[in-house]
Order: sequence, then structure tokens, then C-alpha cells
Amino acid sequence: MSVGQGAPLLIVHGGPGASHEYFLPYLLPLMRSNRLIFIDERGSGRSSKLEDPRQYTVANMVEDIETVRQALGLGKINLLGHSFGGVLVEAYALKYQQHLSHLILGSTFASTKELNAALAKMKAGMPEKDRARVE
Repeated sequence: MSVGQGAPLLIVHGGPGASHEYFLPYLLPLMRSNRLIFIDERGSGRSSKLEDPRQYTVANMVEDIETVRQALGLGKINLLGHSFGGVLVEAYALKYQQHLSHLILGSTFASTKELNAALAKMKAGMPEKDRARVE
């Protein structure tokens, strides 16, 4: 979804599994001065679900962001990532810094390895029936 005019602000949602819709209507006032481009990550929201779960990688999702940038003919972009989307935009910034004007991170984390360890520890401390539901 793309709305507004001005400098492009590409917005990457959290999840995985969420959609861009939770940003609405909160970010829409920014369309007065920016072209807002909301994307749904692969397998999330309105994006196609993939048969092969091995295709859900940070590297592949970074390439999805770059594909959107190229397909829309955007030069330098402002890039906003929330939660898991923050991980994706951080990885994008490391690979495609030359295409960035600004990087905006919201409620995210810098290490998926550390996050997975923290989540595993939390899961291990859950009652069995709750842990089974999470699994």
C-alpha cells in the first residue's frame, strides 16, 4: 500500500505473521510530507504464504525490501522497522546503506540469536499446557 507524496518512507511491520494494518491510522498523518509505502513481509498479511519454510530468512526478506524499492523506482529511502521488522531493516542497512536516507527503529532488537535464547528461556519456564500451546 502506498499513500501520500514526498520523500519515500518504506515501513516494515513486526511479526513475523502480522501485517502492516496495525500501523493504520497512526502513521497516516505522515503522508502529508512523505510517500508512505507499507509492505507485508513474505508469508504475512496480504503477501503470499510460501510452501518451503526455509525461504523465510532475514536475508531473503532483505532482498524483498530491495525488490520493492527497485520496482517502485525509488532512489534513497527512509526506512522504518518495528519489532521483527526492525531486524529486517537493520540487515537491509548493513547491505544497502547506499540506498538509505534515514533508518528508524521502533521496539526492536539487534540480535536474533539473543532474542531466541531469551524466548527459549521464557518458554522453558511456562506451565506445560501453556508451552504446548506455544509449540
